[in-house]
Parts: sequence; C-alpha cells; structure tokens
Amino acid sequence: MKRAVVVTIVVIVLALLAFFGWSWLTKEPKPEVETQPQTLYQESQDVNTQVPAEKKQVPEAEKSLGVQAPQETTVPELRRPKTFNELQQEIKALCASLDEKKYIQDYKLEGGTCRHMTNLMEKLAYNPPVVTGETRDLYTLLSNTAHLYRTIGQKNIALTKDILVHEQDSVEENMALIDQWLMMGIETGRLKIGLRHLYEYAGFFLDTLGGKAYLSRRYSKTRTLMQYYAILIVDQANKERMNRYGIDIVPFIDILSDDIRSHTGLQRSAEYLAVLDRIKADNKH
Repeated sequence: MKRAVVVTIVVIVLALLAFFGWSWLTKEPKPEVETQPQTLYQESQDVNTQVPAEKKQVPEAEKSLGVQAPQETTVPELRRPKTFNELQQEIKALCASLDEKKYIQDYKLEGGTCRHMTNLMEKLAYNPPVVTGETRDLYTLLSNTAHLYRTIGQKNIALTKDILVHEQDSVEENMALIDQWLMMGIETGRLKIGLRHLYEYAGFFLDTLGGKAYLSRRYSKTRTLMQYYAILIVDQANKERMNRYGIDIVPFIDILSDDIRSHTGLQRSAEYLAVLDRIKADNKH
C-alpha cells in the first residue's frame, strides 16, 4: 500500500477513538431508566429538568445599607460530575460548530457530523481488528495493517484526517470531552457500544504491529493522546476482569510517561502523568 494511503488510514481511528474519543469506560451497559440504549439522536427526557435554586432575598433595610446578597455556592463551582445528558449536549454543540465549517460542508454529510461519526464508531466497534495472532500469516498481517481503510473506506479516512488537521488546537479538549461522554454513557447503558468494543482497539494500538504502524505516522500529540487513552481502557478492562488478551500495560506506561515529559505541546501533561503513576502503582505485580 502506498504510504499516502497508510497515513490517511491511521488518522481515522484517532478521530473515532479520539474524536471519538478514549479514560473512559467503566462497566458494560446497565440501563437505568430507558430499556433501549440511546444514541446522540434519541433525546433524553431529563435534559434541562433541574430546577434552579431560589435566590435568597435581601431585606430592604439591608439593601439601603449596601449589604450584598449572600452568594450561593453553586454545584458547578464544586466541580460536580456532569450527567450524561449534559455531556451529550456538549457533544452536540461540538458537532454543530463543525457543521458550520466549510471543509465539513464540502463532504455533504447526511444528518450532520454527529450522526455520521457515531455511525462510523458503531461500524468500527462491530468490525474489530485482530489483536492476537496477526503474524500467523501474511494475509492477516496485511489485513490488520489496512483495517481502518477496509472498514470505513477512503472518503471517511479523508474526512477524519481533515478534522484532525483543522481542529488540532482543540484536540486535547475534545478528546477529554468524548472520554467523559463515553465513560458515562457506557456506565449508564445509554450507548450501544461497550468496554469490550473499545478494549479491542486499545489492544490493537498498543500491542499489534498494525496498530503501532498507524500511530507511528501520526502527529506526536495525537499519537501520545491515543496511547494514553488506550492505556486507560486496558486498565479499566483489568478492573472489570475483561483483559482477555492479558495485556501488561506497565511497560507502555513507562515509555509513554517519558514521551509526555519531553512533549512541549500538551496542556494537561501533569494530569496525564499523575494518572499514569496511579495506574502503574495499581498494576505492579
């Protein structure tokens, strides 16, 4: 395969696992209220149903003395974890902003960016790559190397590449948002994909020749973030007793930590290192 094709192939997972992000995942879907998993396009009934707290009234006498109304300590100020519906609204806002950009409009995506990307995510989830035994024969190795190209096609690879190039400045923020959305959606059973699907791709990028070849051709920031979220997924799989390939993430943590320390383009490097140190401590044998 020509190098140009291979380069574009890799980009796709970065946006669908990154743009589609990856500390995520906790448990396999466990429906809470709904009996059917929801996607971005099935509106949740509890969106914007929170009743704002009443403001305390200041007596007229105190107003005349210039006494200020006591300030409420709001939940956002206490960094309350966001609900799935709140995260979903942020995802929709992100997609809406992309839909307004000329380079996205040129692709004429039916249903918009969110619908198109979630369809690609599902297609990837239910057509996983080979994680073990990819070197048993030449056909399997080549097939694994071209996995993304075969699964979603050249046009979608080009689309993902365009998104990564144009949105490079916000890739950290967007991946963190998608990570939270996936984690909450899987934990509450609101998404159709589960930890087992993401685990296949985490293992692919960390522990296969095909996956490593994809990442080796990516921008250093994208490659580093992809490896970081892949480690988080495998760590969660360990906690859920779902690490069926027996992937040891400690060696990958050591290498990635060194890369993060030497990387000058990451805004949240201290946070990443702290998380990796904790995971390493938890996984020492």
